[in-house]
Amino acid sequence: MHKNISVFPRLLTGIIDFGLFLGLIIINYYFLIVWQVKININHFYYFLLFSLIIAAILFIWIPLFFQARTIGMLILRTQLLPIKKEISTIKLVLKKAQLTFFMWLLLVIIFLITVRPDNFHEFSKYHQNFNYQDWSLNIGLRTISSLLGLWILLTFINLFSVIWSIKNLSLLDKLTETRLVWIKHFENKEKLENVKLIPYKKKNQEIIWHIKRSEDE
Repeated sequence: MHKNISVFPRLLTGIIDFGLFLGLIIINYYFLIVWQVKININHFYYFLLFSLIIAAILFIWIPLFFQARTIGMLILRTQLLPIKKEISTIKLVLKKAQLTFFMWLLLVIIFLITVRPDNFHEFSKYHQNFNYQDWSLNIGLRTISSLLGLWILLTFINLFSVIWSIKNLSLLDKLTETRLVWIKHFENKEKLENVKLIPYKKKNQEIIWHIKRSEDE
């Protein structure tokens, strides 16, 4: 038997995973964008490609090799299990990657559609409030900004929905039919504490003894 984890271990798991992802993205950005003498569209495409590879490694590949567990789960000794029926590890990983890898994949696709070789020069010059002359840049970057805000909102809603759940299940857990649990099973002491003895009345039955007499008597 496995015990579902509460909101604070979930928060710590998310901080570890997201912090690692964000740190690697920043390093990737500095190597491919900031430290370049002259930035061109290829540097930007390389940045998007490597950021997508980082997301795939952290949220897809590593969980596939460690029974649907991210680095945060490995550190805190938690794991992902299906609620109802047994499903494959790949399905567990893909279900749980909806707010991580697939969200980042969507942002990368919008970037690729929005930022093109003909408007990259304008994009490379930062404008506050997305006041670009190119209308596609304004629309695309506003869309990305809105999606990031929505992602943050959904992440907090998913996290705090655990507080209102008796079984410590988040909204995403219910939608994907998965649950985040401790690897350590219930201890025998905890099992015994959860056992409830219910008294019941038993009707006594009359017992009749039959004595077999011998033939000599």
